[in-house]
Order: sequence, then C-alpha cells, then structure tokens
Amino acid sequence: MWSEVEGFGARWCAQNLPPADVVDVQFFSDQFERTLDGKGRMILPSTFRDDFAEGLVFAPGMDRCVEVWQADAFAERLEVLMRQAGQAGWDDAGHRKKVRVYSQTASRAELDGQGRVLLPARLREFAVIDREIVVAGTVDHLEIWAQDRYAGFMASSLDAYADTDSSADPLAMFAGDAS
Repeated sequence: MWSEVEGFGARWCAQNLPPADVVDVQFFSDQFERTLDGKGRMILPSTFRDDFAEGLVFAPGMDRCVEVWQADAFAERLEVLMRQAGQAGWDDAGHRKKVRVYSQTASRAELDGQGRVLLPARLREFAVIDREIVVAGTVDHLEIWAQDRYAGFMASSLDAYADTDSSADPLAMFAGDAS
C-alpha cells in the first residue's frame, strides 16, 4: 500500500511542481490576529520580520485585502503585469487600468525598531479595515484582512475544502471560483 502512496506522491509532484532548480523554498504561511494602533500601525508578526527587513510594499489585493510584498518580489509582479499589458497592447483599457490601479495605489514602507509599520489609510479604506486585522501568509506574499471579512472568507473556503472529494486534486475546488 505505501508503495502506491509513494508512487502517487511522486506522480503528483512531477505533474504539479516546477523543476527543482526553479523552486524557492521560502514561503509564507499561517495567520495572525493583530490590532492597529491609533495611528494605523500594525506590528508585523515576528515570524516575518527578517523577510521584510529590507522594506516592503503594500498593494491592493483581490477580495478587498491588502497584499504585502518584499520589494524585489513586487518588482517582479509589476514586470509580469507590464508583460501582460504589452501582449494585450497598451490600447487595452482593462490592462491599462489594472497596471495603473495596482502600481499607483501601492506604497513602500519600512518596519520601525519595534516591528511596526504604518498601513496606508487609502489601503485601509480599500480593504474596509478598522482596527482588528488578520495577517495571513499566502505563499509568496502576505495578506492583511479586516478580521470579520477574513472570518467569512475562510468559513466559506474551508467548507468548500471540507466537501472536496479526497481522491481529487484538493486545489481543484478553487478552479473557476470567483469568490
């Protein structure tokens, strides 16, 4: 039986993972509840501080969260957006809008000596964030959510995950999911 499991694992890895020389083993995971102070600052979880010691970039995220990127990773993300816009042609209004909104609302920041960082007011407003937040690791970046919105998002997502056929690809449940 275990040889079948090992064989399945090897087949899954071969089909779903990039070549070993392309894989960067660093990733962000877990979730942390935080409270913004009166100035709109949050304390970055200590788990992530070394990763963002050189600075970070806040950007608007899908589902009305705030993305947090390492500066070099954000630059790579912008390059991808620009390539997509170039392929579609700058005349494509949708791509122009996407590049403009994403880059013009992004904000660079640095941690202070206590691991705090100011979450820009325009992004707090975008993400409907008051004071209670969740900082969630999302593979290559972090996301900051209003605590109540995150709870709703996770409840529906976990329900869908729990109802996934265990013989199927567990990530297939999200294919085509626009929520």
